[in-house]
Amino acid sequence: MIVRYRPFVVDGKLVVCGAYSSRGGSRQTRATLAVLKESSVKLNGRTAMRNMSYFAAVNSRFNAVNLTGQSANCRATSVDATQDMLSTFEYDGGDGRVRIRK
Repeated sequence: MIVRYRPFVVDGKLVVCGAYSSRGGSRQTRATLAVLKESSVKLNGRTAMRNMSYFAAVNSRFNAVNLTGQSANCRATSVDATQDMLSTFEYDGGDGRVRIRK
């Protein structure tokens, strides 16, 4: 699984854009979505957004270039932010196991 993301500040609010790709069948895709749903982002050590499953799905043929040049989906938060604050941005992919049932 490859996940690319980038934070921006738009009109004084944090915006998070991202895309992901995974190889394999439907189980791998479900596992990837489960991880994204458990993911969150933090700004200044505080959770700013949960559930990154809105990230754009990208075909795995772009894995070799780490999804460079592919479109991402973006979401705005209600969190006030400045350009300087982006240095404290953290992406948390969660921890633990993902269980996929048939």
